[in-house]
Amino acid sequence: MNQADTGRGLDRRDFLKLSAGSLAAFTVLGGALQLSGCSRQNAPAAAGYQWLGAEDLPLFSLLIAVSAGPALPGDAAAQGVIGEGLRRIDLACAALGGPAQQQLRQLLDLLHWAPFRRLAGGVTRSWPEASAADLTAMLQRFGDSRLSLLNAAMRVLAKLGALAFWGQSSGYAAARYPGPPAWAFNALNS
Repeated sequence: MNQADTGRGLDRRDFLKLSAGSLAAFTVLGGALQLSGCSRQNAPAAAGYQWLGAEDLPLFSLLIAVSAGPALPGDAAAQGVIGEGLRRIDLACAALGGPAQQQLRQLLDLLHWAPFRRLAGGVTRSWPEASAADLTAMLQRFGDSRLSLLNAAMRVLAKLGALAFWGQSSGYAAARYPGPPAWAFNALNS
């Protein structure tokens, strides 16, 4: 009687087969990403930005709106808040070290790649067509995943969205934060 029949889990041979199959699957996935042109490691930044590419802007605009939730102001003011949020995310990403930028770019490349976005995130539409509910469901799915990489992706995206909105003076009132002391603001901005 082998171990599989006793219910104790995988034996060594099954574990090696699973490992080899997983390695092959990830190799094929990585090759498919490269061949499909998904990787944008050297893609130029969008006009007016240092790091964010043109295809990143709809995703991060939606992320800022989701992070702000009901605290996001009305239509006309929302565009200004989202624009400032995009600028803040761009500055934060541009200030990252090379390895961190590369990892973030890999995450964004995956989120822009339709098969990954559909299978891992459950988002069937492209980011310009996606809704706040789509992004919220994806973040929830990533947060609930058993895979620590998806958990980390959710945390990174949530922190960037929070930085973009709640760090602006327009978010202070919604957070009941009176703002930084004048002396600290002046010291940092002089």
